[in-house]
Amino acid sequence: MRSPLLLVSILSLSFSYSSRAQEYSYAHYDIADGLASSTVYCITQDKDGFIWVGTEAGVCRFDGTHFQTFTTSDGLPDAEILQLFADSKGRIWMAPFRGSVCYFYQGRVHNLENDSLLARIGNREEVNKFAEDGHGDIALLQRTSVTVVRPDGAVKRYDSAGGEPMTKSVGISRSVDGNFNVQIDQRLFRLSRKGFSAFRSISFPNDHPNYISLSPKWGVWRSGSFEV
Repeated sequence: MRSPLLLVSILSLSFSYSSRAQEYSYAHYDIADGLASSTVYCITQDKDGFIWVGTEAGVCRFDGTHFQTFTTSDGLPDAEILQLFADSKGRIWMAPFRGSVCYFYQGRVHNLENDSLLARIGNREEVNKFAEDGHGDIALLQRTSVTVVRPDGAVKRYDSAGGEPMTKSVGISRSVDGNFNVQIDQRLFRLSRKGFSAFRSISFPNDHPNYISLSPKWGVWRSGSFEV
Protein backbone atom coordinates (compact mmCIF):
# COMPACT_ATOMS: atom_id res chain seq x y z
CA MET A 1 0.00 0.00 0.00
CA ARG A 2 2.11 2.86 -1.28
CA SER A 3 1.59 6.46 -0.26
CA PRO A 4 4.55 8.70 -1.15
CA LEU A 5 5.45 11.63 1.01
CA LEU A 6 4.31 14.97 -0.32
CA LEU A 7 7.79 16.23 0.42
CA VAL A 8 10.74 15.84 -1.93
CA SER A 9 13.14 18.18 -0.13
CA ILE A 10 15.61 17.40 2.60
CA LEU A 11 15.31 20.17 5.13
CA SER A 12 18.20 21.55 7.10
CA LEU A 13 16.75 23.54 9.97
CA SER A 14 18.57 26.18 11.96
CA PHE A 15 16.90 27.56 15.06
CA SER A 16 17.27 31.01 16.52
CA TYR A 17 16.84 31.19 20.27
CA SER A 18 16.07 34.90 20.39
CA SER A 19 12.72 36.08 21.67
CA ARG A 20 11.69 36.79 18.08
CA ALA A 21 10.25 34.34 15.59
CA GLN A 22 12.44 31.40 14.65
CA GLU A 23 14.39 31.55 11.42
CA TYR A 24 14.55 28.53 9.15
CA SER A 25 16.79 27.72 6.23
CA TYR A 26 16.54 24.82 3.84
CA ALA A 27 18.24 23.23 0.86
CA HIS A 28 16.23 21.58 -1.90
CA TYR A 29 17.59 18.42 -3.55
CA ASP A 30 16.10 16.62 -6.51
CA ILE A 31 17.10 14.33 -9.37
CA ALA A 32 19.48 16.92 -10.81
CA ASP A 33 21.39 16.83 -7.51
CA GLY A 34 21.73 13.04 -7.48
CA LEU A 35 18.52 11.95 -5.74
CA ALA A 36 17.33 8.73 -7.41
CA SER A 37 13.72 9.92 -7.77
CA SER A 38 11.52 12.81 -6.72
CA THR A 39 9.00 10.28 -5.37
CA VAL A 40 10.11 9.83 -1.76
CA TYR A 41 8.46 7.33 0.59
CA CYS A 42 10.59 7.52 3.75
CA ILE A 43 13.66 9.06 5.34
CA THR A 44 15.88 8.29 8.33
CA GLN A 45 19.26 9.18 9.81
CA ASP A 46 21.81 6.60 10.95
CA LYS A 47 24.09 6.76 13.98
CA ASP A 48 26.95 8.13 11.86
CA GLY A 49 24.86 11.07 10.67
CA PHE A 50 24.12 9.90 7.11
CA ILE A 51 20.64 10.65 5.77
CA TRP A 52 18.93 7.72 4.04
CA VAL A 53 16.06 8.32 1.60
CA GLY A 54 13.75 5.59 0.28
CA THR A 55 12.44 6.36 -3.21
CA GLU A 56 10.66 4.56 -6.03
CA ALA A 57 14.01 4.07 -7.80
CA GLY A 58 16.31 2.97 -5.00
CA VAL A 59 17.71 3.98 -1.63
CA CYS A 60 19.93 7.06 -1.44
CA ARG A 61 22.55 7.77 1.24
CA PHE A 62 23.33 11.46 1.65
CA ASP A 63 26.55 12.65 3.29
CA GLY A 64 25.65 16.33 3.28
CA THR A 65 27.07 16.88 -0.20
CA HIS A 66 26.57 13.84 -2.40
CA PHE A 67 23.98 11.08 -2.86
CA GLN A 68 24.94 7.44 -3.29
CA THR A 69 22.16 5.26 -4.69
CA PHE A 70 21.61 1.54 -4.03
CA THR A 71 19.34 -0.47 -6.33
CA THR A 72 18.56 -4.09 -7.18
CA SER A 73 22.03 -4.37 -8.74
CA ASP A 74 23.41 -3.81 -5.22
CA GLY A 75 21.19 -6.49 -3.68
CA LEU A 76 17.88 -4.74 -2.96
CA PRO A 77 14.97 -7.16 -3.50
CA ASP A 78 13.05 -4.28 -5.11
CA ALA A 79 13.99 -0.69 -5.96
CA GLU A 80 10.89 0.81 -4.30
CA ILE A 81 11.57 1.14 -0.57
CA LEU A 82 8.55 2.10 1.56
CA GLN A 83 10.05 2.00 5.08
CA LEU A 84 13.52 2.68 6.51
CA PHE A 85 14.78 2.22 10.06
CA ALA A 86 18.26 2.82 11.52
CA ASP A 87 19.04 0.65 14.55
CA SER A 88 21.62 1.10 17.31
CA LYS A 89 24.02 -1.38 15.70
CA GLY A 90 24.28 0.68 12.52
CA ARG A 91 22.01 -1.47 10.37
CA ILE A 92 19.60 0.28 8.01
CA TRP A 93 16.49 -1.89 7.77
CA MET A 94 14.45 -1.56 4.59
CA ALA A 95 10.95 -2.67 3.63
CA PRO A 96 10.58 -2.95 -0.17
CA PHE A 97 7.27 -2.73 -1.99
CA ARG A 98 7.91 -6.20 -3.37
CA GLY A 99 10.16 -8.87 -1.97
CA SER A 100 11.49 -9.60 1.48
CA VAL A 101 12.93 -7.27 4.07
CA CYS A 102 16.63 -6.40 3.81
CA TYR A 103 19.19 -4.23 5.55
CA PHE A 104 22.41 -2.35 4.80
CA TYR A 105 25.35 -3.05 7.09
CA GLN A 106 29.12 -2.67 6.85
CA GLY A 107 29.12 -1.55 3.25
CA ARG A 108 26.69 -3.95 1.62
CA VAL A 109 23.04 -4.90 1.29
CA HIS A 110 22.02 -8.02 3.21
CA ASN A 111 19.08 -9.92 1.74
CA LEU A 112 17.31 -13.25 1.94
CA GLU A 113 19.88 -14.87 -0.35
CA ASN A 114 23.09 -13.86 1.42
CA ASP A 115 22.14 -13.47 5.10
CA SER A 116 21.23 -16.33 7.46
CA LEU A 117 19.34 -14.04 9.85
CA LEU A 118 17.03 -12.82 7.09
CA ALA A 119 16.62 -16.39 5.87
CA ARG A 120 15.23 -17.30 9.31
CA ILE A 121 12.83 -14.35 9.19
CA GLY A 122 11.63 -15.50 5.77
CA ASN A 123 9.46 -13.74 3.23
CA ARG A 124 5.93 -13.25 4.53
CA GLU A 125 3.86 -10.08 4.39
CA GLU A 126 4.97 -6.55 3.63
CA VAL A 127 6.64 -4.93 6.65
CA ASN A 128 4.71 -1.82 7.74
CA LYS A 129 6.99 -0.49 10.50
CA PHE A 130 10.20 -1.20 12.41
CA ALA A 131 11.10 -0.45 16.03
CA GLU A 132 13.86 -1.18 18.55
CA ASP A 133 13.38 -1.74 22.29
CA GLY A 134 15.69 -1.19 25.25
CA HIS A 135 17.18 -4.69 24.92
CA GLY A 136 18.27 -4.07 21.35
CA ASP A 137 15.48 -6.28 20.00
CA ILE A 138 14.29 -5.25 16.52
CA ALA A 139 10.58 -5.62 15.73
CA LEU A 140 9.33 -6.06 12.16
CA LEU A 141 5.61 -5.29 12.15
CA GLN A 142 3.29 -6.84 9.58
CA ARG A 143 -0.51 -6.70 9.39
CA THR A 144 -1.04 -10.10 10.97
CA SER A 145 2.20 -10.68 12.86
CA VAL A 146 5.25 -9.13 14.47
CA THR A 147 8.69 -10.71 14.20
CA VAL A 148 11.23 -9.86 16.90
CA VAL A 149 14.95 -10.25 16.19
CA ARG A 150 17.12 -10.39 19.31
CA PRO A 151 20.77 -9.28 19.52
CA ASP A 152 21.94 -12.92 19.71
CA GLY A 153 20.20 -13.65 16.39
CA ALA A 154 17.20 -15.47 17.87
CA VAL A 155 13.96 -14.83 15.95
CA LYS A 156 10.48 -15.01 17.49
CA ARG A 157 7.24 -14.46 15.59
CA TYR A 158 3.94 -13.50 17.23
CA ASP A 159 0.67 -13.87 15.33
CA SER A 160 -1.84 -13.51 18.16
CA ALA A 161 -2.40 -11.19 21.12
CA GLY A 162 -4.85 -11.51 23.98
CA GLY A 163 -5.92 -14.89 22.68
CA GLU A 164 -6.98 -13.48 19.29
CA PRO A 165 -5.24 -13.48 15.90
CA MET A 166 -3.37 -10.28 15.05
CA THR A 167 -5.06 -8.18 12.38
CA LYS A 168 -4.76 -4.69 10.86
CA SER A 169 -1.53 -3.97 12.73
CA VAL A 170 0.37 -1.00 11.28
CA GLY A 171 1.80 0.93 14.27
CA ILE A 172 4.69 0.17 16.63
CA SER A 173 7.30 1.96 18.74
CA ARG A 174 9.47 1.55 21.79
CA SER A 175 7.54 1.91 25.05
CA VAL A 176 8.39 3.98 28.13
CA ASP A 177 9.45 0.85 30.03
CA GLY A 178 11.85 -0.19 27.26
CA ASN A 179 9.61 -2.74 25.53
CA PHE A 180 7.26 -2.15 22.57
CA ASN A 181 3.96 -0.35 22.00
CA VAL A 182 1.97 -2.17 19.31
CA GLN A 183 -1.31 -1.19 17.63
CA ILE A 184 -3.48 -4.17 16.72
CA ASP A 185 -6.79 -3.25 15.09
CA GLN A 186 -8.65 -1.08 17.64
CA ARG A 187 -6.35 -1.65 20.63
CA LEU A 188 -2.90 -0.72 21.86
CA PHE A 189 -0.71 -3.38 23.46
CA ARG A 190 2.59 -3.59 25.26
CA LEU A 191 4.86 -6.32 23.99
CA SER A 192 7.68 -7.56 26.24
CA ARG A 193 9.65 -10.78 26.19
CA LYS A 194 6.82 -12.20 28.33
CA GLY A 195 4.21 -11.49 25.64
CA PHE A 196 1.37 -9.04 24.97
CA SER A 197 -0.72 -7.02 27.42
CA ALA A 198 -3.51 -4.68 26.28
CA PHE A 199 -3.64 -1.20 27.79
CA ARG A 200 -5.96 0.97 25.67
CA SER A 201 -8.75 0.86 23.12
CA ILE A 202 -8.62 3.35 20.24
CA SER A 203 -10.73 4.41 17.26
CA PHE A 204 -8.62 3.68 14.20
CA PRO A 205 -10.78 2.80 11.17
CA ASN A 206 -8.14 3.49 8.52
CA ASP A 207 -5.49 0.84 8.99
CA HIS A 208 -2.76 2.49 6.91
CA PRO A 209 0.80 2.83 8.30
CA ASN A 210 0.89 6.51 7.32
CA TYR A 211 -2.15 7.23 9.51
CA ILE A 212 -0.58 6.33 12.85
CA SER A 213 2.59 7.29 14.69
CA LEU A 214 3.59 5.96 18.11
CA SER A 215 6.40 6.95 20.44
CA PRO A 216 7.32 5.93 24.01
CA LYS A 217 5.22 8.76 25.50
CA TRP A 218 2.54 9.58 22.93
CA GLY A 219 0.54 8.29 20.00
CA VAL A 220 -1.18 10.04 17.11
CA TRP A 221 -3.63 8.36 14.74
CA ARG A 222 -6.36 9.26 12.32
CA SER A 223 -9.64 8.43 14.03
CA GLY A 224 -12.05 9.22 11.19
CA SER A 225 -12.36 9.33 7.44
CA PHE A 226 -13.23 12.10 5.03
CA GLU A 227 -14.07 12.52 1.37
CA VAL A 228 -12.78 15.24 -0.90
